[in-house]
Amino acid sequence: MVSIAELERTIQDEKTEEIWASIDKDFLKDCEKHREWHNDFTKKEYHPMSYQVKKEVDEWEQSAPLFKEYEELQTTWLYICVGYMSVSLGIGILLVGYIFS
Repeated sequence: MVSIAELERTIQDEKTEEIWASIDKDFLKDCEKHREWHNDFTKKEYHPMSYQVKKEVDEWEQSAPLFKEYEELQTTWLYICVGYMSVSLGIGILLVGYIFS
């Protein structure tokens, strides 16, 4: 006698073999070749389109005065924030010293 589990396992194995037999192996090989080509193409540091975009961005950064002004404004705000924090910390330390003395 054969158990139900063995029959189910046998049926499942037959279904799996049918699925594997129905796969088009030539199509899979073509897909694998295309995937390897795509990986090799995108592995390059700069493929043609990204090189063109990088070149345009570099030209814009050199010719745009707004970009330089933004950097100057950013450093100015940094100095203002550091100054404000220093003054606030100094006042806080003086007040704490006055309260506990």
